[in-house]
Amino acid sequence: RSHRSARVAAIRHRRSRGAVVIMDVRLGYHHQGGEPHLEDLEQQFRKACKTALQEIERRQGVIQSRLKRVSKERKELAAERRQIEDESASLELQQADLDEKLAELSEIRNQLGSGARCWLSCCNRPAKDAELDVSRDHSLALVSAVNVLRVKGAGTHEVNGSYKKECDNGETYFQQIGGRKAIYFSHGDTYGLPNAWYLGEVHRGQGKYYCKHDDESTIPFAGWEVFDDETFSRPGDHPPPLLEPES
Repeated sequence: RSHRSARVAAIRHRRSRGAVVIMDVRLGYHHQGGEPHLEDLEQQFRKACKTALQEIERRQGVIQSRLKRVSKERKELAAERRQIEDESASLELQQADLDEKLAELSEIRNQLGSGARCWLSCCNRPAKDAELDVSRDHSLALVSAVNVLRVKGAGTHEVNGSYKKECDNGETYFQQIGGRKAIYFSHGDTYGLPNAWYLGEVHRGQGKYYCKHDDESTIPFAGWEVFDDETFSRPGDHPPPLLEPES
């Protein structure tokens, strides 16, 4: 009996011992009743905190970068807005100035009234006898329709200039304004010369340039040549001149 009691006590002791070991393992103690894993828990906590801080810093950097970009874009938009406002104000001033000028022009037009219509009528096509007569070879004008001629482009520069129409004993010629040169018509057959308009040193003087022409009532503008005659010329330099009426 005593032997049986000892066996029961041993079995109970082993069961009690196993329960303690199981409980120790669940609570994190050493299987032989040692100290808990505090260092491991502390390291895990520190590692988790470090990871969390790194993530927070990363997100803060992203947020700051986005805030800077938004601030820059906001400043740019503000600058563009100010520029648009300035341009709008400038356009408004220009429009106001244009409106004022248009009003002034309208007032001037109203003041002109019939005077403007009269001015327009004065600018109509000139009379038939005052028009240029264009032939196959030369541009011509009626002498009666021309008051002042302009000579230009001559190689002898002193002949260039304006010539005013003059009449002397029924003969019409053009006298250089401020000079002695003259443009006159001559029936040259008396001297063995062609009928032509001559540009001479003086009226009826030695010719420098000439343009062959049979009608003294019209004067040619183009087709002039250097007049080279042993007796009656004092030749001008090339090129010969062109003529045009001067208003």
